Amino acid sequence: MSHIEITIDELGARGDGIGRLPDGARIFVEGVLPGERIQARMLDKERAMLVSVVTPSADRVAPTCPHFNVCGGCALQHVGSSAYADFKKKAVLHALERAGVTPAAVEGPIVSAPGTRRRATFAAVKTGKKVVLGFNERGSMKLVEIQSCVVLHPRIVKLLPGLRDLMAKVMKVDKQKADITVTESNGALDILITSPLTKETWMPFPMLEAFKDFAEAQDIARLSWRPAVRTDAELILERKPFYVMLGGVPVVPPAGSFLQATEDGEAALVRAVMDAVAGMKGKAADLYAGCGTFTFPLLRAGFDVYAVEGYKAALESLLTAGRAFPRLKTSVRDLAKEPLSAKELAGFDVIVVDPPREGAAPQMKVLAGSGVPLVVSVSCSAASFARDAAYLTGNGYRLKTLTIVDQFLWAHHVEMVGVFAL
Repeated sequence: MSHIEITIDELGARGDGIGRLPDGARIFVEGVLPGERIQARMLDKERAMLVSVVTPSADRVAPTCPHFNVCGGCALQHVGSSAYADFKKKAVLHALERAGVTPAAVEGPIVSAPGTRRRATFAAVKTGKKVVLGFNERGSMKLVEIQSCVVLHPRIVKLLPGLRDLMAKVMKVDKQKADITVTESNGALDILITSPLTKETWMPFPMLEAFKDFAEAQDIARLSWRPAVRTDAELILERKPFYVMLGGVPVVPPAGSFLQATEDGEAALVRAVMDAVAGMKGKAADLYAGCGTFTFPLLRAGFDVYAVEGYKAALESLLTAGRAFPRLKTSVRDLAKEPLSAKELAGFDVIVVDPPREGAAPQMKVLAGSGVPLVVSVSCSAASFARDAAYLTGNGYRLKTLTIVDQFLWAHHVEMVGVFAL
């Protein structure tokens, strides 16, 4: 297709550059920076592929990963640290501006360092006698073989050759696929394999023997299997305890359960939440509580805590770890379908909300008119955070502080904590 030469005006929300053709049409190009003059090859009416940088930006740096130009995991390794932090900050502030919300004070972004991501899900596919293990190619379902990763914890990277050999042994049918979630905590590794089990793929004794040998050779703490996402995992073996520390409390999470991406990122989020409630006492609700990332710090600060979570296994882990806290109450509840009512919210001094990427619109609509004096909103999506913030500010709340946290190094994702007060 045709080649073009354009100047990049800005970065879009996903980290791709935006330039314009002579007729004013917008063109999106990956791997570029604002102010750069580039040559690109048109892919369709809106997208182009970078061919060369004619005039580079002073903010351009050399990517540190050999897989960067192909792997879809990182989009911004070519961006210098100052411009990178500015991109993350602007992503959140622009989303809030579009929603008509202005924070009184902004902190961050607080950026996690390379080599600290403690959780990753790899894709695997059987091709003949070999297994390709890695991440999807950028903008494609094609799998990229990963030999190293500068974002992941070194213990996870070190596991890759052995994990590749294991999957070659336990994946029986050509083109069989699997997802492998690996989590590191306190020096231990937890592995959850997700792949269909059929008469053709299930080979009990050879698989179990391979799992046992692999776990011992790689010093794996726990290994589980499930046939599909959102199905219960079956524990294959457990060689030693696997746990995470949440608010100083050891918690055994379900296999593959959600955890914050990095320990220091989690600490920054918790610090922002606890700074918001400093000096307060009384009743707190932790909505979308998970395994207790914010529940246990709130309990240790003296709050009576009502933890609500839709994933039963995660809440059971929280409840088991929280038996020593008589001020803890819990409920299994899908807040997207059944948000807490205004009557149920009455009497709470603070509400902490940490929903999935789609946000908490049903709950926020009720919460906005509840009269709860303090709402702390934790989010991993600038768009849904801004939308939910507008419900609150439209009903008299003001956004006192906004803390931006970047656990997703060199990706376009960003997290934030907003403190809303009446």
